[in-house]
Amino acid sequence: MTHPALLLTNSDAGTATEERITAVEAVLRDARDVTRRTCDDPTDLHDVLRRFDGDTVIVCGGDGSLHTLVNVLHDLDRLTDTTVGIVPLGTANDFAAGLGLPDDPVEAAKVCASGHATPTDALVTDDGEVVVNAAHAGIGAVASERARPLKPVTGALAYPLAALLTGATTAGQLVTVEIDDDVVHEGPALLTLVANGPSLGGQALLCPTADPRDGLLD
Repeated sequence: MTHPALLLTNSDAGTATEERITAVEAVLRDARDVTRRTCDDPTDLHDVLRRFDGDTVIVCGGDGSLHTLVNVLHDLDRLTDTTVGIVPLGTANDFAAGLGLPDDPVEAAKVCASGHATPTDALVTDDGEVVVNAAHAGIGAVASERARPLKPVTGALAYPLAALLTGATTAGQLVTVEIDDDVVHEGPALLTLVANGPSLGGQALLCPTADPRDGLLD
């Protein structure tokens, strides 16, 4: 009997065309008993995951799709018991790149079909949100919001374009940064970033030494 897996798709993911998803599904079906579901909002995802009794979920999408998935799994108290596979079909795919996954979705699907699960770090904020790749405030957060309406037109270029626009119009914030009760910065800052992965905003290497599997945040 093949191992069951849930394949999640999101019609809003930046490069998730039907042709690509079909090719990914064909690869996975050679190794697993795949159930494919499309979930465009967290409510749909809650319902689908409640009905799925397996322990492997493969998400076709980018950082946003992955972020939604891990938070719903956390809400359902299933995050630590679920193996999550990633097929990078988003606009930026920063976390997948940080893990060294192939850019090509079919090649990434082959990793999901035959690879081995590896423990990966995540950050849980004070308000209970799970952060997979990075938590940030200042220019990066504002640029991410400004990039959303640009993505359908400019693709991954939406992030640097929005960052340039934001950098030219933002004065920054007064920030105090404490690490293990020690103040390491107090004063103005354009960007404050807690990174689990090395890149952000379309694979810009803001923290190139960050490793999602080393037990540390940068």
